[in-house]
Amino acid sequence: MPVFQMLQQLQTTSQGLTDEQAQQRLKYYGANLLKPKKRSDALSILLSQFKSPITLILLFAAGLSFFLRDATDAVVIVVVVILSYRMFSFWLPTLLGFPLAYYLQHSKNRTFNSKL
Repeated sequence: MPVFQMLQQLQTTSQGLTDEQAQQRLKYYGANLLKPKKRSDALSILLSQFKSPITLILLFAAGLSFFLRDATDAVVIVVVVILSYRMFSFWLPTLLGFPLAYYLQHSKNRTFNSKL
């Protein structure tokens, strides 16, 4: 899209908005801020990880192995599911979510201004 058409569509000029236009748009659209998502507690995140079909199949296989008195296979399946697969997918988003939440919390009054 050519610059002229974009400026026309945004109802502005190459010099940008006037202070009055900026204040009007700020009132109408609000501040240009990211809204943090509602944070879940660690237990609900952990329990939601076990909704995966492959995890449920593996846990069913572990239960069946235990029922058929093959405790070694059952324990191995459960250990693999809990330690490697589920814990990795639980801890990684949880640990990465903390820095993002911290950034969003401490950047409430910051906006992004851009000029062409």
